[in-house]
Amino acid sequence: FDQCYDNSDEGKEPGGGCNLFPDSGCPSSRGLRHYKCERTGECFEKEKDAKLCEVTTGPPKRECEGDLWKCKDGRCIERYQICDGTEHCEDGSDESILEYDGCNRFPKDTGK
Repeated sequence: FDQCYDNSDEGKEPGGGCNLFPDSGCPSSRGLRHYKCERTGECFEKEKDAKLCEVTTGPPKRECEGDLWKCKDGRCIERYQICDGTEHCEDGSDESILEYDGCNRFPKDTGK
């Protein structure tokens, strides 16, 4: 969401508002550094969550504070926006059918 009239807070170039920590490989949502799990490509607000992701094989952590859903790039959206036909995550994970993405959140659930 733009807060600056010149859109500088949304810049994606290194050092820009959405890329304040270019070495992290993750967008700087809300101006914060995010940490990348190289195993899955997901971004986390907490370094400990990214480290845990590297050594586990379970489903990705997709919860954010406030009962929001976490996009792969670390941004958080309202749950009602998941798989609603409109991309709300910049990486498109809320509308993706890949395992554990928005339109395939429970890939191991066979309905039994």
